[in-house]
Amino acid sequence: MPTRETSWRCACGAYNAFAHDECEGCGLARSRASAQPEQVQARRCPVDGGPLEAIGWCERGRGYPAGLACPFACPLCRQALTWDGRCFACYGCTTGRREDWTIPGDRYELAGGHWRKVEGPQACLSADENRARLTSLVRELAEQMAGRVPDLGW
Repeated sequence: MPTRETSWRCACGAYNAFAHDECEGCGLARSRASAQPEQVQARRCPVDGGPLEAIGWCERGRGYPAGLACPFACPLCRQALTWDGRCFACYGCTTGRREDWTIPGDRYELAGGHWRKVEGPQACLSADENRARLTSLVRELAEQMAGRVPDLGW
């Protein structure tokens, strides 16, 4: 089947192979105007109207427009990454053990309607490291809130 890149378009709207001089749909002869492939209109950024590169990069906004799916793939399993660099297919490891999980992609943050790179790949914390940091955070919050919250008698 002819595509936009390999065909000419007749006035009736049908696409025809370049080798054919007459429309397969209506029989009209190909005009000189339709002898050239159609010009594909450049994609525009929905945020600021700047031109988008093929991968979705907006030069004007210096990032990827908000609402665009992350175009990057995990280097290990080739599945889609999230904008914060996470891979929910393999979790950035080959062993499957939580202690080996990483965040294999770059981290992007939303600024001015565009996803902009903040930092590169990073290691995840182990379950024990998570517990220790959470305990420390709870202690610090309890100290800061001491005497500020009335006793509700619960």
